[in-house]
Amino acid sequence: MGGENAVLELLNLGQTQLSLTGGNWRQQYAPEYDAITVPFVFTTWDEVDAYMESPSGQALVEKAESQGGLKYFGLQHRGPRHMTANKEIHTPADLDGFRLRLPSLPVWLEVWRRLVRR
Repeated sequence: MGGENAVLELLNLGQTQLSLTGGNWRQQYAPEYDAITVPFVFTTWDEVDAYMESPSGQALVEKAESQGGLKYFGLQHRGPRHMTANKEIHTPADLDGFRLRLPSLPVWLEVWRRLVRR
């Protein structure tokens, strides 16, 4: 089916009826409310759940549904993304010179651009 953005387009076109997605829909349709996509903001799933139940979290869902034509069924708890390398990584400085493969989310690209010097 393609990447997440392609799946969002298929949903909007009615060519796909249901999809379990990551954070692209939030960034695409309501980035100003999307605190849960920003790396390192929350430390527990309880904090994420509380945000999604807050007025800002509800505004995120409402805007995404109205602008994106999507129906939000709930939040999925996915494990954290893991980094693998041929050397140990303990601090952002350990990543200097690394090329990272990241999701195409503007906030992720910006955070990691600031953390990793090339």
